[in-house]
Formats: sequence, C-alpha cells, structure tokens
Amino acid sequence: MRRLIFLVQAVLLSLLINACEDKSIVTGPEDGASIKYALEKITYSDEILNSFIPNYNEEQALSIISNQLGKTIYPIKIGQVVKLVDRNLEINYGADTALGQLTLKFEGELIIIGSFTNNTRAIPDTVIKKPFTSVITRKIKYAKIDSTGDNLVDWKIVGSSLPAGGTETTNIEITKVTLTTLDGKSITITSPNEFFLDFGRGYTLGVDSSNSRQQNKDNKKGQKLRMNELMPFFGKKQPVKVTVEVKSVYEKPDLLTLTHGALINTGMYRAKEKFELKDTQFDGTYYTRTYEKTWLTNLQPGFMHAVINLLPDNSVSDTKSSVEEKTWGIPYAIK
Repeated sequence: MRRLIFLVQAVLLSLLINACEDKSIVTGPEDGASIKYALEKITYSDEILNSFIPNYNEEQALSIISNQLGKTIYPIKIGQVVKLVDRNLEINYGADTALGQLTLKFEGELIIIGSFTNNTRAIPDTVIKKPFTSVITRKIKYAKIDSTGDNLVDWKIVGSSLPAGGTETTNIEITKVTLTTLDGKSITITSPNEFFLDFGRGYTLGVDSSNSRQQNKDNKKGQKLRMNELMPFFGKKQPVKVTVEVKSVYEKPDLLTLTHGALINTGMYRAKEKFELKDTQFDGTYYTRTYEKTWLTNLQPGFMHAVINLLPDNSVSDTKSSVEEKTWGIPYAIK
C-alpha cells in the first residue's frame, strides 16, 4: 500500500512539474491556456493582419547577387527580400477584452540594381545585396463577443494599431503620416503603435448567444466597440494623397517609398513608388523633411497594407554603408 501511495505521489509530482514548465499554460480569465491558443490562432490566420507581409516583402523585385564593394552606386531599381524568422504574441487579459502585442522579426536583404556611372541613361551594370535585420511591432485588441464555451468562436479581433519598426537605428525616423482622399477626408497618425483602427466587423460586447438575432440588435446592454478610427475603405482606382514627415541626421535627402497592392496568397499586383520631397527644415541636429505621394489603389478588392519604407541615401548609394530602415504599415480595404 505504501508503495502504491508513493507511485501515485510521484506521478502527481511529475504532472505538476510538467505543467509548470509548459509555456502554453498562461494565466487569464476562465481557461487561460485555451484562450491563449485561440487568440494566437485567430491572430496568425487573420487576413487583415497578414496582408502586411506581402507588401513588406518585395520578393519578386530582384534575385541577383554581386560582391562589388567600396564604391558609389547610382540606384536604378531597389527592392527588399525579407523572411519572417520569429514571432511572439504577448497578451494582457481583461474580463471581456484583451490587448496583445505582436512582435515580428525579419531577416532581410536590400537589393540594389544600379550603375557605377552617373548618367541618366546609364544601363544597370551591377547588383548589390545588403543583409539587415528588422523588428516590426503592432498592438491588437480582442473582445469576447459570445459565451459558447469555444474560445475560437467567443473571442475575435476588433482592432489593431499600425505595424511599425525597422532596423536598430536612431538616425532616421518616420514621425507623421496623413492620408487624404479627394473628398477631403483625412487621417493623421503620429504614434503608429498607439493609433488603433477599428476593423469594422460590427462586434458588440455583452450579448448572450442564447438571444435571437433580433434580440441581439435590441439588446441595449451591448456595448459597441470603437477604436480611434475606422479602417480606411477605398474604391477601386481611387487616388489617395499620402503626406509623410520624417526626421533624419543626414544632409542628403532620404529615400522614401510606398509599396502597396500585393495580394495575400500570391503577392501579385504589388507596386512600389517613390515619394517626392516637398520641404526640408534643419534644427541644428535633425533634418525634418516632408514628402508627398498620390497613390492610386488597384482594381483587386480585399484587405491590404500600404507599406512606407524610409532609407537614408547612403544605404542605397554607398556600397559600404549598412542598411538603416524605418517602416510603417497602413491597413486598408478596397471595396
């Protein structure tokens, strides 16, 4: 009998140790482990969130490698290839809501097709490939919208901040982005990780699943979730003016580009465009520059991201300089 009791105690102790070591068991409301699993699954499969990477990764741009170093190159075409190497989702739970921070780590290569001849009609004669590492973060809001007992059904994403980040540098920074449509409506963003866009999915808190649809509509106890702004919805081939303010320690103007239009599964219809410099101010330390670009949305409906990339001139014109890059992503939909 004593032997049997000892064996039972040993098994229970082993289970307790394994449970303590299992990182998937996260404390939260109700069943924390299953909520953590459900929110990760919902996040990693969400089509709005996932539309960022196809526009951040310009994999179809270039594929040739060159070892020429130590020269000035005059860029003709620029692209970047990135690979997601790590992701982490940290979640803070409330009773019916949760706030997550998603961190994505990328290993990338900046690829420059250019010429060592400063000539407007120069023919590309070299390709430079520079490695870099970037980290992109965004915050995500979740809400418990039902009480079925299935966390994959009960919990949904209701909004997200902009994804933003880049390489480890303080020499350059995107400080403000303004989107303006032809009818004069605009959105201005200065803190991408703190500016939340409502995904517009119409979820309501405090509605029990046992109610009928009509009861749900009439349930005054339901609290409508609202973010800072609704996610921008644009029409096909709609012009949108993008105004970007940046800060840089470099005297030469930076390269600012907008990549947009890529479909989630195929990356097709990706377009990359250069911003035009409109104004420069110097405060003794930093150059504050204002850029503008009118971007024309494409014909394919769906959820997408417009990705703004900022690179100093030396990252693309000096073969010896390392890559410095800052990135903001703007989620939008084409209807």
